[in-house]
Amino acid sequence: MGLCAITSTTVAAETEPVPVILDTDMGNDIDDVFAMGVLHAVHSRAECRIVAVTVSKDHPLSAPFCDVLNNFFGRPNIPVGVLRTGKSSGDEPYLPQVMRRLPDGSPTFPHSLQKSSDAPLAVPILRKGLAGLRDGSAVVIAIGPLTSIRDVLESAPDEQSTLDGKALVAAKVRTFVIMAGDFSKPKAEFNIFSDSEAASSVFTHWPTELVTCPFEMGEWVHYPEMSLENDFRVPDPHPLLVANLATFGGKRNDSEHPSKP
Repeated sequence: MGLCAITSTTVAAETEPVPVILDTDMGNDIDDVFAMGVLHAVHSRAECRIVAVTVSKDHPLSAPFCDVLNNFFGRPNIPVGVLRTGKSSGDEPYLPQVMRRLPDGSPTFPHSLQKSSDAPLAVPILRKGLAGLRDGSAVVIAIGPLTSIRDVLESAPDEQSTLDGKALVAAKVRTFVIMAGDFSKPKAEFNIFSDSEAASSVFTHWPTELVTCPFEMGEWVHYPEMSLENDFRVPDPHPLLVANLATFGGKRNDSEHPSKP
């Protein structure tokens, strides 16, 4: 009976969508926009379940932008947490373009958060998200500086869990995937040098499997721009396409892109 119970539990675990937490510095390069879009697509295939999104920077539009994507993909209840440093950074043109309002004052894309300061802090969101998961089930993905990840590792027990941060991570997370480093040449990579102290602490103290996706991996992977023009037309406007056009420009001008869904 014991073996049957273990086997049944294992099979169920392998067929359940993988719970994922994303930590992003949304508002810097546009790669984070498409990473979050891909993650939502995988969620739609029932291969993962987005538990929470946290923003590892302080910009008034970063959390609302993440909220836009959650709403656009039909998941408005995914919590968004923020890092508050008191210093805004990384204002790429796609942020104001996607977040702009229509002439009647309504948003181009629906969202609940109006500014990042309306969102809760990242660490409580991370602790709550992890505490509610089955042991050894979660994948954490970081595609920005590791400040919030370091902070949750150093967090104290609270109402979400009696475990401290490192113990909570050890209990709940099976794999941590980081976009960081450049191993092809001696070069300081942005996500590391932006908060090198946090990066050093995380690499030293992370208690479970850690996988690094370095800078050179991104250089090898190219997304065809033709796909953006052909695959993101419906519905129009699409926040990923609007963000791409705001960043790189495009053949079609604003008159060819209706401002309202």
